[in-house]
Amino acid sequence: MPLSNRKSWAVLLFAVLLVLIVLSRAPYFSQLELDPHEVWTMWQSVGTLPQVINRTPYDWGPLYYVVMYGWQNTVGVHTETARILSVLWLVLGSAFIYRAMARLRSGNAPFLATLLYATSAGIIYLSLNIRGYALQLALMPLGFWLLLRYFGAKRLGWREYLTGIALAAAMLGMVYIHPTGMLACVVLGAYTLFAYPRRLLRGLLPGILVLVLALPQLQIRFGTATSRLDSSSSIVDLNSVYSFFQYYTGQSVVQQILALVLLIAALILLYRSLPKLTRALPLFLSIAVGCAMLIFLGGRLGFTGQRHAWWLVTPVVLLMAWGLSYLPKPALIGCFAFLLVGLYVPALPGSLDESGNPNPPLGVNFAWLARSARWGDAVVIDPRQQCSIYKDEWDYYTRLYFPQGINIVDNPAGYRRVWYIAADGWNDPQLKGEVTNDRLPSIFNGPWNCLFRLYIAPPDSTGILYANGMRFHGYEILEDGQPISIPLVRRESDSITVRLWWSADNPPPLDYSVGLYMLDADTGTLITQLDSAPQLLSLDPMDFSRLPTETSRWKLNQLYVEERTLNIPDSIPFSREGAHTFELALVVYQSEDNQRVTAPGLTPDNLRILQTFTVRSW
Repeated sequence: MPLSNRKSWAVLLFAVLLVLIVLSRAPYFSQLELDPHEVWTMWQSVGTLPQVINRTPYDWGPLYYVVMYGWQNTVGVHTETARILSVLWLVLGSAFIYRAMARLRSGNAPFLATLLYATSAGIIYLSLNIRGYALQLALMPLGFWLLLRYFGAKRLGWREYLTGIALAAAMLGMVYIHPTGMLACVVLGAYTLFAYPRRLLRGLLPGILVLVLALPQLQIRFGTATSRLDSSSSIVDLNSVYSFFQYYTGQSVVQQILALVLLIAALILLYRSLPKLTRALPLFLSIAVGCAMLIFLGGRLGFTGQRHAWWLVTPVVLLMAWGLSYLPKPALIGCFAFLLVGLYVPALPGSLDESGNPNPPLGVNFAWLARSARWGDAVVIDPRQQCSIYKDEWDYYTRLYFPQGINIVDNPAGYRRVWYIAADGWNDPQLKGEVTNDRLPSIFNGPWNCLFRLYIAPPDSTGILYANGMRFHGYEILEDGQPISIPLVRRESDSITVRLWWSADNPPPLDYSVGLYMLDADTGTLITQLDSAPQLLSLDPMDFSRLPTETSRWKLNQLYVEERTLNIPDSIPFSREGAHTFELALVVYQSEDNQRVTAPGLTPDNLRILQTFTVRSW
């Protein structure tokens, strides 16, 4: 096959591979809850650019927050769009590591490097994480690629000088995102020393640029590093290398064993294919330098071999891909298939808090609350809730899902619908009593330690007493299970769902029925009706207890709820305008003799008119 055709096929295959990588991240979008650090990243990136820079944490650089500021001002501040940006950095990182590997060994090795890079459990997580590591993971392969181009050139021309400047920019970017970028620069410098000892003078251009332009950042972070060195009692952390291996290969023993097999196979194949390891030795030595920094500096500087060791992934992936590319063809095909499947195998280290526990789904709960809450609802946050201790998380989510504002109160008195946010079982007893008093528990979302639950009081807390001891506490018109308060308009053959609220002051002597009637507003003619004993239900979706339909079994001072759906006939009389007004009426009666029970506010026929509504037809 001509060389041009091979290159075209390689480009097409790589494009397909990038699509597969992006698609492999899609299922995780709904699985990951924002951790406090991610919320901080998004929360601090809102405002003016000087404000964003001034809010930079002491242990971070400002660059990623500036990038997030530009992104959020362009596409919005939602979680999904922020995660998409991290995935886009992964796409760039995959392209850069492909080009870097192509400089070391062509053929299948660049595809192997891309797959090894994207399939790593740690990379999967960090490529979805809304933190600066996602951008650094793209800049490190870029730095390696530019380094190979710059130092690998036989002579320096204007293009090579531009490459050297671009290399310095990539290194500066890593430093200005997070102080661990300095360790990435050390690894790149170590590789240069071992791979190009006779061309070290070329390093003056990028080296001086990085040193001079990074000096302000180095001065700021030097104090932090010094304080950590002084206060740390740990000198050698031998576990840090294993932590790195575990984080980037996966939590399960099977994943770790498979990754170890691939690593050993790559080293053996390199040794057999390159007896003296002359070409691959610089990569191996730069990895050794990185492991030494993890062991001797990790504990003292307060970083571990996990997400903080992102800078070590690139040389490890390049070394493994280089070795595995020497596999026999059948084994190589199997390796590709294994890595492609690995893209879609759940391998996340987990969306965990600092204690290693799953992050409470505060964002998921707020999204659900935004869909379920209604105008006039109140929110009560129990002081013992376990959703989050960080005020910025509450501020971020309320602004994101309730841009029009949300009514958060300390005292639920006077509110019909109260959303209670608490750790179930750890509630403040007094506050929970105030919330649950004269309210029924209803829908909820979230685990026990971050539970959002709705408590509903009847529309009329006082109610109207019927002569048989039943007390009517009002009604609600429902659509899709939720009350509406807009003017009621229906079509022919449509339906109306009504929620009725009851209690009993005295035990009703008999079993009574309830009728829901549709009357012509002009003539009082009965159009349709629905009669039955009270069809009681629980507003709590997890309450499966059977409530009595016989009113004689009702308990005193307990709220009862029923829902009735009245079907509008297909053909009813209309005016010339194609619309007519009807009345929705309620009646309580004893079914044996059809004797209607009296109460204040009824018509002469002992009907209670709930409301008028319009039915339209064309």
